[in-house]
Amino acid sequence: MIRAARGPRLRGLARIANPPKRPPLIRGWSTKRQTVGFRIRELQSQKFKQSLGTGMSNEQQKPEAQQPWWAAFPAPKSDRPSLEPAEVLKLLDEGGKDAVTPKDWLLVDVRRTDWEGGTIATSINLPAHTLYQTRRVVYDLCKRAGVKRIIFYCGSCSHGGRGWKCAGWMQDFLDEVGENEIKAFTLAGGIKGWVAQYGSRQMEWYEATPWEQSK
Repeated sequence: MIRAARGPRLRGLARIANPPKRPPLIRGWSTKRQTVGFRIRELQSQKFKQSLGTGMSNEQQKPEAQQPWWAAFPAPKSDRPSLEPAEVLKLLDEGGKDAVTPKDWLLVDVRRTDWEGGTIATSINLPAHTLYQTRRVVYDLCKRAGVKRIIFYCGSCSHGGRGWKCAGWMQDFLDEVGENEIKAFTLAGGIKGWVAQYGSRQMEWYEATPWEQSK
């Protein structure tokens, strides 16, 4: 072994006597591919492909799961009771359809993109995804108007559905502000149940086609 080599010639002899260690051979690669330069270029190529979105792992390729709209809000604490369609129909038949007649109840249709085929008479449309942020406004309007029952409905008003969530959120707010006179409810069966039972009775903007297609 040559030690403490001095001068260009002696340093060259030292490199010959003490050659640098080669990286371990990779099984299945040709002699050309075993060279350090080729490996560096191979790694650079792989990194470039990854930057273009190719050669990524399955975990990296998976898109982020899109959260449902209600994930941005807390789960309702209140599980509100339902009013039967017959009870709501009675309210409407007793003159409640007249906009001039004072009413102590309010129907709220919380459908959005599936708002079709009409709505139950006197209903206001407040899409479910905006209800949570506007509960105070809804409360203030109902308080001034003397409304005692706020009746929410969507397509079917099933447990965990939009109507159920909105009624629960509204009641949570009423409880938070200490309101005891106003209560939130859902319409049993939603608007689909209403149409199945009563057809176009006490409906506004009614169209038969969407309901026939949904059967």
